[in-house]
Amino acid sequence: MKHFAKIIFLYFIWLQVLYIYFGWELDQFRLFKFTLFQVGILFISFFVVYGMFKKYYKKEENKTNKLILKIIFIYIFYQIFVLFPINYFDKGAALGTIIQEIIKRFSFLLIPFIYGFVLSSFESIIITIRWINYTSIALFIIAIYNFTTDNYMLTSTGDLRVISGVSAIIFIFTFVTNLSILGAQKNNIFYIIISLLGLVFVNHRSAYLGLALILFIALYISIFYTLNFRKLLFSSVLIILLLFPISRIPYIQENFFSRVTASFDVEDPNARDRMMRWGMSFAYFLSNPINGSMLENKYYGDDEALKELYPPHNFILEILATQGLVGFIFILSIIFYIYKVFFRNRNDYISLQMFYFVTFYLFYAFFNVTFFNPWNVFMLMFCSSVILYRNKLLGL
Repeated sequence: MKHFAKIIFLYFIWLQVLYIYFGWELDQFRLFKFTLFQVGILFISFFVVYGMFKKYYKKEENKTNKLILKIIFIYIFYQIFVLFPINYFDKGAALGTIIQEIIKRFSFLLIPFIYGFVLSSFESIIITIRWINYTSIALFIIAIYNFTTDNYMLTSTGDLRVISGVSAIIFIFTFVTNLSILGAQKNNIFYIIISLLGLVFVNHRSAYLGLALILFIALYISIFYTLNFRKLLFSSVLIILLLFPISRIPYIQENFFSRVTASFDVEDPNARDRMMRWGMSFAYFLSNPINGSMLENKYYGDDEALKELYPPHNFILEILATQGLVGFIFILSIIFYIYKVFFRNRNDYISLQMFYFVTFYLFYAFFNVTFFNPWNVFMLMFCSSVILYRNKLLGL
């Protein structure tokens, strides 16, 4: 089982790279009517069912970890045994749509899978982190290739990107796990340069604001709690020294600084578009407050024209519109207890790194369609699993 768990773990982290490079074209590929991401979710579901059958999770001694796993399982059972019958038998929803939506919510099973099978299969958690760092090298090579061949991506508002915006998730993870002020044992110059350049090529303002947020939190913690001024000073000087030569690149001068400035402009076309979708999705939630659109994947209403609109760029409204208060409370409870576990282990450097990334991810998902996105949801579940696993190892 351990070898299969490792293979599936590697499958997911490199599938992210393929999704980012090939985009929606890869998402159109089907294997027995399922996307490659959904196939992976089905495989890990079998692992989790096996673990439940063997009463693996019942043997969990840590009460908080056990509670989180229990909430996840109840959430999944609710989709299968409550929402599925209502949608299929009472509302007559298409079976294919229902199954697709259920599998998307099965993403939360990545937590008991990684926690119960993957992390114990490797000699060290650091090895799993390094594997994800390797994917940032692949993305950086893709970015360099696109940059040197002028293969840019043009957003709907006319901004240029060298590589897809969701790659910011990987670059931020690499940055967090290799900068000492964010919890790394020492500064890894190689990965810091790759992640900073990668973030610049992404040209995504939510990523920049999210990075600023976690750096501010790290600054606060360093000054008022850890009192590690040497590490704070060295890391700050290092970032400044690296950013200065990077800022001299012509592409960065033309695109990066204007994009950062636009982050604070509420009249920006992207900001106006988001506000419009937020209002529509919230109105739909108010008309369906208990379970939202259930398993029909509707964000704005039943009108056919509304179904063609892109989902709201806000994970809270996305959950409220599609899952209502019930689903939102389930997910909020999982996030709350994960943060509670981190706070208990806040002096553990690995838990600290995962905390920074989860915080960034939630902030990023507040302004983007990323929470359940197959391109990056694995990262949220991985870091959450590591927080739980460290809690188990530390015995707190």
